[in-house]
Order: sequence, then structure tokens, then C-alpha cells
Amino acid sequence: MNALEAASLVMIPSGYENGTLGSLKPTDGTGDFTFSRGSDISATRVNEDGYIEKGYENRLLQSNQFDTTWVLVNDATLASGQTGYDGSSDAWLAEKSASSNSHLRQNISISGVYTFSLYAKSNTLNGILIQTRGESTKSFQLNLSTGAIGDTTSDIDSKIEDVGDGWWRISLTGNDSGITQVRIFICEDENNFGTIAGSIYIQDAMLNQGMVSYPYVETTTAPVAGGILEDEPRLDYSGSCASLKLEPQRTNLLRNSEALNISPNVVESVSYSYNEIASPSGFINAPKFSETPEVTAYRHGFYHYVSIPNGAITASIFTKQIDRRYVSLQSNATGSNQYSYVDLEDGSVVSEGTGWTLSTEDYGNGWWRIIATATGIQGSPYFIWGMSLNGTSNTYSGDGSEFTFWGGQIEAGSYPTSYIPTYGTSQTRLNDYFKVINQEGLFGTNEGTFFVEFAFDINNKYIAIGDTYPSDKITIGLNASGSSQIRSIIRNNGSSINLQGSGTTLGDTIKACVSYGSSGFKLFMNGSLEDSDATAANLSQFSDLIPNVDLRDVNSSNSGTIKQILLFPTALSDDECIELTTI
Repeated sequence: MNALEAASLVMIPSGYENGTLGSLKPTDGTGDFTFSRGSDISATRVNEDGYIEKGYENRLLQSNQFDTTWVLVNDATLASGQTGYDGSSDAWLAEKSASSNSHLRQNISISGVYTFSLYAKSNTLNGILIQTRGESTKSFQLNLSTGAIGDTTSDIDSKIEDVGDGWWRISLTGNDSGITQVRIFICEDENNFGTIAGSIYIQDAMLNQGMVSYPYVETTTAPVAGGILEDEPRLDYSGSCASLKLEPQRTNLLRNSEALNISPNVVESVSYSYNEIASPSGFINAPKFSETPEVTAYRHGFYHYVSIPNGAITASIFTKQIDRRYVSLQSNATGSNQYSYVDLEDGSVVSEGTGWTLSTEDYGNGWWRIIATATGIQGSPYFIWGMSLNGTSNTYSGDGSEFTFWGGQIEAGSYPTSYIPTYGTSQTRLNDYFKVINQEGLFGTNEGTFFVEFAFDINNKYIAIGDTYPSDKITIGLNASGSSQIRSIIRNNGSSINLQGSGTTLGDTIKACVSYGSSGFKLFMNGSLEDSDATAANLSQFSDLIPNVDLRDVNSSNSGTIKQILLFPTALSDDECIELTTI
């Protein structure tokens, strides 16, 4: 019998839904984990295709029920049940009389960077105009027959996508301190509203935060989220296989992480164009910077002032090599002006400013995430991201060369966490938390084996069976010291047992298990017996006083990934534990 057959619980991240992480064993659902992160959609992960996947939300109500929340103006009429772009009968015929200015409207409240989108097709008329109203009015008008673009007043972007059979997805992206209304006009063509009676087809309206329109999600009486949902386990594929990503609460202090020319971001000696390059998200939502040609040497890139607290601070950004090889970071967050440089050909760190530690992560398709950590001084320091000719200076005479940045992040902490997108205000991703309810026979009370395969980014983090002190429990994790030693802290019938093993490097994958029974406790790591204690196991509180088997970080501040968790109702032999934990 192999280990998986002998296990009473097997969690290898695979099946999941919002609020639930499925276990492969038992198969009746009694071993499934409940998962929560709280009411936010700012979490991201690296999905199976290698792209950064986000959470998003359609903020419109009755997004494809245009005869409800939507108001019809100037003799506009509707007929449902039309053939849609997706082959359904969910499209609508929107018709106007001979009068002009016939439209649909919906009151809405959203601020920051947004994208309004709609599917549309010509019928007896060829034109459509979508519009947002708030601090200013932004419009995008299109000929649905020819694809010709007319009136466009967006301050960020406007796009059309041919989805077949005469249908287009039309999107308008802008930045506003507060949108109050969206409108859909029925037009004669791309240049005017017209005074000819006629109709067009419309379907599936959407208003989401962000630089592009995301995959459509339908709404009724409330906004609906898509992508990574608020309580959805994040199965991350940045390694060779899926891992459950667990992170502490963090806030991206940078208020515009993708619109890098919008406050608090300021561009320097460049021209800037939106949505020109496919970012690590897979969408074409990264900007293109083009150097301003000049004789005198200047910086070329962008900067921002960001309010930070005292203590560890981490700045990060995504970039890839286009024309320039070297990236520079200039900052006074430590109290003095310091310069650091990275080589984009191989992601190597060329030099670090005093007090700064830099590293890079490869995100594929030429993209690197540059990470810079220091001990910051409370205030509003500057962070200046730009290019360099030689990796030693960030000022030079521009010649029109192009480069890109995307996904800026500044967070209080000594290490980076996954990307948190922002579109006008700082955003907080809440702490990941999961547990499984104990069922009879799920684990052995006074005999068993607890196995975890994990990778942690920081020390003093543990995965535990059991609940809070002083209840019986077994934990597996890393020591609180800087040595990153594997450690198991056990609470056995009111007594504490500490098992300690060899050191490891933060971020490395570890396979570890604790076997326990009448002969005591043993800790194994990566194919070796690390430590033991002969005290007989007496963990009766597991079943008598603790209703939950709580597999979590004991400080409720996770940081890392979990690849698998196994529970056994019996103490495996030393040879079996060595085989189970061998990397």
C-alpha cells in the first residue's frame, strides 16, 4: 500500500470553488477545507497559463436586462430575445424614432480608472456611441458596419474587438474622480446621431475597474465578481505544479499601479501611450514609454511620492527589455538618495544602493519583477523608476528608444507579496485562512502522522493541527530565528515538546512530517530523521475538546505556498517517513 492509499486525508491542490478547497481523500466531502480571505477582490495568482490572474467586478446592475434598471430616453424602445454574439437569444434590439439623441442610461457610482464595454451589431442603423458622465464626459462612437471610429473623447483608451458575425465588443477606458452615469446611444453612423428611425443590436454591458474590459460577468440586482473571487483559494502555478498560495494582509500603497502617468505617478522626458504591450496578465494593458530626444542628459521614466511607515518597505515593479538593457531605481526612502540597477538581459542585479536589497523574479515572455527592500523612514519619499544606458547612471540623452513598466507596488514588509492592482486608491488584500472540520477517523488521536509539503518566505511560520494555545496541537514550520530551521512545536496533554531540525533556505520547498504514537514523536524533513522525543502521545483534546482540525499559520499571518497535506491515522515507520519526505 502506498502513502496516499494509507492516508485518511489527502489535500493536493486541485479542485476548488469559492470558499472551498477540495481534498482528494476522503471523497465524500468530509475532508474538504473551508477557505476565506474576506470581502475583497484584490488578490491575484499565477494561473495555469502562466499569467497573473486578477479579481474584478461588473459594477452595472441588470447588465443584460436593459428594460429594468436602465432608463430609455427620447423614444428609445427595446425588444428582447434576439440572437446574440454567443449564439444565445440574449441580445436586444434597441430602436430609435426619427428624433435624435435616443439612448439608454444607468446611474452608477465608480471612481478611478475604469472600462465601460458593450457588445453591439448593426441592423437598419449602423452607429453606436457609448458614454460615461462624471467629472467630465467621455464618449466613443463607432460604425458597426464598417468598423470606422468617429467621435472619441476618452482620456485613456478606446477599443473595438471583432467577435464575429457582425458583432463588436466596444470598450471605453477613462479616469474620473466619480462617474455618475453610463449611456448607450443608437446612432445613424460613426459621425452623428441622425434623424432616421432604425435599430441596432446590443448585449452584455459591463463596467469594471481597470485598464481593459475583462471577461463578461452577468449581474442582476447587485455587482458580480469574476476572476479570483473574494474567498477563492489561490492555486498558484508559478512552480512546476499547483500550490495553495497563502499570504498575510498587505496593502499596495501606490494608488495607480498600471496607469503610470496618473497621480501620484509623474512621467519624465518621455511620451506615454496606454495599452500597447501584453503585460504579465496576458492582456494588452501595459504602457509604452518613448524617450524624448534631447541633447542634455535627463532621467527617462516615471516617479511617485508615496506615504510609508517606519520599518521594512518593499517596492516592486514588472518590466521587460525592449530597447534599453538596464533599469534604475532611485529613492530616498531610507533617508538618503540611493541608486540601484538591474540588467534586463538576465535579470541580474548590477548594484544596490546603500541600505537596499534587490532581487528579480522571472515571469516569462521577457518580463521580470524587480524587487527592492529597505528599512524605510516614515514620510513621503520618492521612488524613481527609469532606464539606464550603462547600469551606472540614470541620466542620459534620449533618442526615442522605447521601454515599459507595469504593476507597481509599494508595501510595508520585508519581502514582496503577490501583485495587488490599484486604480486610483490604495488596495488591501486580506489574510488567507483555511481549515477542515474534523470527522471521526480523519486522523489518529494518539497515533498518527502529519505531513506537509510547503515553501515559506519568512521564518516563524507554521502549519498546525489543532486550535489555539493551550489545546493539544502539532505544528510544522520554520524557527523564529534567522536560521530558518525546520521545527515542530507540540502541545501534548498540557506539556510542550519541541523538535528541531536542520536549516533550510527561505523559499525552498520542504517536505516534512511528524509521526506520533506510544513510542513518542519524530520529525522528518527532506528524507532524514531530524529529531525525536520519547514522550508517549496523548492528544485526546484533538477529539474531545477541539471540534476542528485547523490547518493554518498559527499567527494568522500566512506567507508561502502549500503543495500537499496528508494525515494518517497510524504512525508510519521511519522508512515510510523517509520515503514520504524525500525530495
